[in-house]
Amino acid sequence: LGFAATAAVGAPHAEVTCGEPRHAAHRVVSLGDWHGDWGHAVESLTALGLLRDGHWAGGDAVLVQTGDVVDRGDEGRRLLELLFRLQDEAAAAGGRVVMLLGNHELMCMQSDLRYVSPTELHAAYGGMEKFRAAWAPDGKLGRELRRRAQVAAIVGDVAYSHAGLLLDPFDEYAPGATGEDAVRLLNAKAREMLQAEGPELRQPSTMLTDRGPFWTRALSMSPEAVACPLLDPVLRRLGVRRMVVGHTPQRFGEVGKRCGGRLLLADTFMSEAYTHDAGMSEHNAAAVEFYGGGSSPGPPPV
Repeated sequence: LGFAATAAVGAPHAEVTCGEPRHAAHRVVSLGDWHGDWGHAVESLTALGLLRDGHWAGGDAVLVQTGDVVDRGDEGRRLLELLFRLQDEAAAAGGRVVMLLGNHELMCMQSDLRYVSPTELHAAYGGMEKFRAAWAPDGKLGRELRRRAQVAAIVGDVAYSHAGLLLDPFDEYAPGATGEDAVRLLNAKAREMLQAEGPELRQPSTMLTDRGPFWTRALSMSPEAVACPLLDPVLRRLGVRRMVVGHTPQRFGEVGKRCGGRLLLADTFMSEAYTHDAGMSEHNAAAVEFYGGGSSPGPPPV
């Protein structure tokens, strides 16, 4: 039987929603908002069976990392480079690693270093100017991240983004498009815009402000009477049943649910850069997992 689960990694309990059995071998796991916490990110990937001895161990599973790999903690660059390697290894094994960009990746591309760890700035980059060069469109890290990552994805019947997806960016950048086509056009526009760097990348736009996939909290923090009418037209347009996002911390280590479970809030405040407590970060580490080919029985919202 296929089912969807939200579970604290390594914790003794899980919330389970049964679903229709389809393609039972298919497994989709999402994690987000590591913020430079190498230890707990690696522990989570290992506990989920996706990583062994630094290499992909997930077979044909799909891993969706929903952004904010970097900033605050000391090993964001190392985590990005791990994801690059896992993306290549997963593809060779019949699996897939989807990397989504968060607002903190965007800030680094914009040369906004307010949340970069001073330790990482010097140890991993060699100072501010080398950091900016690395994150530039032609820099080693910046080039790879722009090539490999995106702002939205559909896997099965679930849409993923860092902060959330509203109709506004689709109306502007993918007019008339639906489903995978709409997401493809949104990602293409984001890649085009991200070829700018530093201050040039700070120009106001729907993509890069609080109506876009990097920053919006309209779905995660508005009253449900406001949020759910914003969510449901997006689900219909994309032909999906649910959306999974990070960005807005859920401080008790549990994946938040809104709009009858159609929106899952999966930033569980796991990074030790936030908690300053290894035990709390271990408790808060969580994943959203779907397998069996779908996230729930029945058709998408109408």
